[in-house]
Amino acid sequence: MDRPAGITGLELSQELSLSMAATHKHVSLLVEKGIVARRVQEGHSYAYSIKEEYRPQVARVTEQL
Repeated sequence: MDRPAGITGLELSQELSLSMAATHKHVSLLVEKGIVARRVQEGHSYAYSIKEEYRPQVARVTEQL
């Protein structure tokens, strides 16, 4: 799933088969830690993306899953 513009919380929730509450909780922690960037989209939604400097580490971890 490569989306340079980011992914909405709803899309991420659906992609991972998680509730919106669980998705929000975990994404919020990643934003707080500075790993994920949050960008305001048109309207009231946000798009999330992994910050460029963390992509290699995240890719390595996800390959092990």
